[in-house]
Amino acid sequence: MSKFYRRELHFLRGFDRNPIAFDVGTSSVIYLDKITYAILSGGSEIEESLFVRKHDNIFPQKAIKLAFRELINIGILSSKPQEKQTFPRVSLEETTIGGVSFNISHRCNMQCGYCFGGGGCYGGLAIDMDKKVLKAGIDHLFANCHDLNHCIISFFGGEPFLNWEMMRWGITYAQSIADQRDIELTFFITTNGTLLVRKKMDFLDRRNVKLIVSIDGPEEIHNQERKFIGGSGSYDVIERNVKLILQQYPDISIQVRPTITSYSCGKIKTIYHHFRSIGIERMHARPESKYGRRPGLSLEEYQLLSSGLEELTIDMIDASNNGEYWGIINVLKFLNMLYFSVVRHDYCGAGVSVISISPDGSVFPCPRFTGEKEFLLGNILTGLNNDKGFIFLNNSVDNRLDCQNCWARYICGGGCFYMHWTATGDYQRNDIMWCEWTRRSIETAIKAYAQLQDGGNDKMKEFFVRHAPLLSDFGEGANELLTSILNERR
Repeated sequence: MSKFYRRELHFLRGFDRNPIAFDVGTSSVIYLDKITYAILSGGSEIEESLFVRKHDNIFPQKAIKLAFRELINIGILSSKPQEKQTFPRVSLEETTIGGVSFNISHRCNMQCGYCFGGGGCYGGLAIDMDKKVLKAGIDHLFANCHDLNHCIISFFGGEPFLNWEMMRWGITYAQSIADQRDIELTFFITTNGTLLVRKKMDFLDRRNVKLIVSIDGPEEIHNQERKFIGGSGSYDVIERNVKLILQQYPDISIQVRPTITSYSCGKIKTIYHHFRSIGIERMHARPESKYGRRPGLSLEEYQLLSSGLEELTIDMIDASNNGEYWGIINVLKFLNMLYFSVVRHDYCGAGVSVISISPDGSVFPCPRFTGEKEFLLGNILTGLNNDKGFIFLNNSVDNRLDCQNCWARYICGGGCFYMHWTATGDYQRNDIMWCEWTRRSIETAIKAYAQLQDGGNDKMKEFFVRHAPLLSDFGEGANELLTSILNERR
């Protein structure tokens, strides 16, 4: 009697309703026919002879045996149970700082209702970073990046362009060091887009700058939340500035980051097609997180958003068949992982490969945790507290109780610590609604991948080659890019 053990699989139906299996341990997508689906969906332990007896009136015995041999050959079935994956623990000595995010200004010229930064000052003083703190942070990066040949500096806020002269000095200073050490340096600037005037763009042009601009969609959606301090809408100013960059500064990459609220959760297709109409290719939508009295999205609203993303993805695949290639990062990032069979154990490098520095020099794992004393890692001027620091080290999906049995764990990476913390009060416990949104997004990517796979290798290769420029600039963001750098070093 031949007994086989199945790898850990997740089953779903594609856009065409045909069955698909996702291999949890390898991030591989398997397009199933009727026989292989019947074999694999029966359980994790399969007896070939018993299966033949039960199904010989449905499938020819020769076809069943051939299917078993093929599943064995590709490693889906084995004579031994699948061993649990382990991820070696990492010591502080093995960590490498590859990026620093500077909250260069704790001031903002806007008052967005969902702002997790408390209007830009994170519950503290509305102050700007000075040269002493900025220089110390840049020097810390280059002193600790070791043999990395690519580093990232991110400017955050508040609104970073309110401290423009200091940001300009920091870019010049950091680039001079990078040039001396032959290190590729990428600058990310997260901005509300209201201060992107020509003089500043002239300086940023051809300096490997990636702008992440907060725009929530067309005017009637954007102006619901994103208003100037005086109460007027900001859409017209931002659209004008973005069009200026798109038309005259093609070397400055732009990704738009709409925050999805209860008002806009059912309008993601409208939002993205509006961006396309003004020339923007890359969009990475983020659901509103819980902040203050605002509860964030409900489960029903997440589900509505997920359905809209799936519809938009179908449109994206159809468009690619006509030679149009879109930059919906929410799906493309997972499609890219599926194409290269990426397995990740961590969501991002917050507090480990990436740190965030406030205007007074306080160090936090990432900008979102700014001002939260529980996550204070020290001060860049006086030193980091290694006993308390690196609190997210070895907090991979293998060590998280809420992730250990989730089929999406090795492609999700565990999710955003900040989102989990704000929802549950404990960064080690997951926000179930965020998890549901992520799983639905990954399932959408798996369905898209299966459809591309069904079109043949040439069509699939063309899709990923044409989308590579849209993914290479941004992906999920600086933290995840740095995580991939660290994983390569391991």
